[in-house]
Amino acid sequence: MPKQRAKQGPPDWIPPRDLSAEGKTFRAHHPALLLHLWCNFSGVHVLAHVDWLDEKDRLVRKEIARATWQPPEVSERLVVEWAERALRAWLERPENLDQTPS
Repeated sequence: MPKQRAKQGPPDWIPPRDLSAEGKTFRAHHPALLLHLWCNFSGVHVLAHVDWLDEKDRLVRKEIARATWQPPEVSERLVVEWAERALRAWLERPENLDQTPS
């Protein structure tokens, strides 16, 4: 069975600039924060890293948080607080204080 093409939308539809080749390149060369916090039988896990492409278009990944623990309870609020705590710990490290946002 032949593959069906995805519908393009109405004839006057213009895709967002972010989906263009230029948009993808622009996005790839600027840092992106990925934060993942999940629970399983071994405990609560937090993993956070910043990704960007270097001048040779190679992926650079800087891990900023990684932890696993077994709390007595888990709630929506606690999950958000743990994520905030992980990011705040990175922000407050002395080696990161001199970095100004661009």
